[in-house]
Amino acid sequence: MNENYKNLIEIIDKNKIDYLNDLLDESFIISPIIMIFIQAIMLKIVNMMVYENPESKKKVFELMIEGQNQITRLDGDKQ
Repeated sequence: MNENYKNLIEIIDKNKIDYLNDLLDESFIISPIIMIFIQAIMLKIVNMMVYENPESKKKVFELMIEGQNQITRLDGDKQ
């Protein structure tokens, strides 16, 4: 491997070879487990929010917004 590296350096600039090595290293670095976990959780949340209620034909987030609007109206009526 060292001999191949030396041959490459003779043909191509050492800085360019080192840069290529860095890019290759970064391509194969596995994401931290917490980032994978957060991404999976966010995907589940988004999928749940866009789920359509078969009875009302509304998405879950639409029902949540309607519920929040009703609560806001009730709070306004109390005052």
